[in-house]
Amino acid sequence: FVCRLCAGMQRVAGPFSQLRSLWSRIPLVSKPATPPRTAQRSSPRAMSGTHTYQCAGSSEMRIHVIRQCAPVCPRTPPQTHRVRLCRYPRPGLTVDAVMVTGEERPQVLLIRRKNDPFAGSWALPGGFVDEGEDLGAAAARELEEETGLSAREAGLTQVGAFGEPGRDPRGWCVSVAYAALLPAQAEVLGADDAEEAQWWPVAEVPGRLAFDHKLILRCAFQHLARQDATPAALAAGLRDAAARLEGPWRQEPR
Repeated sequence: FVCRLCAGMQRVAGPFSQLRSLWSRIPLVSKPATPPRTAQRSSPRAMSGTHTYQCAGSSEMRIHVIRQCAPVCPRTPPQTHRVRLCRYPRPGLTVDAVMVTGEERPQVLLIRRKNDPFAGSWALPGGFVDEGEDLGAAAARELEEETGLSAREAGLTQVGAFGEPGRDPRGWCVSVAYAALLPAQAEVLGADDAEEAQWWPVAEVPGRLAFDHKLILRCAFQHLARQDATPAALAAGLRDAAARLEGPWRQEPR
């Protein structure tokens, strides 16, 4: 009985083994061979950027790929994580903070840039605005990150927007400047993108500042001088300091 049972099992298992052998020879996906992994990694970077397509009518649609990652599985296409559809080109948005003390000899806070462009040059504290962030909050955040100075009680007021083409060698950027008066100097320490933070007398500002920060500084001095809360003597000193700042306003990296 046992011998007959074993012989029957062998007859049944034979077709299954042949089927398994045929199944292993069938490719999982009938498509061209997957390119090398190095090509997959470089492809997303090559595909990122701004692409322009002609839509119905005369309008154009610019598709800006924010970030694209290589797939985890080699059989799946690259995944685009964030894609923005914008009909018009959009500039980068930055903020700058002008902090001036109300002392008898007023001082202004500057930082020495750590990174390019303008690495090693003096500039105003500032940086790029995060997505969905309020402009005033962004100026206070950048000020605290780069100097350790908190502007929550300083009363930042908006000076204006500066967007002359070519003002930033990294590309088209618009900066919104804020200014505030402090009763006296506070301890500052360069951090984040700032190699150093230092108070400067408003009448002795370095002649070369990064980007167009000399123009921003001049407008900020005039803005603070017009404020009702600014003492008359301080307002006169700020107007004199603004008159000493002369062009060219835009600087080129060395």
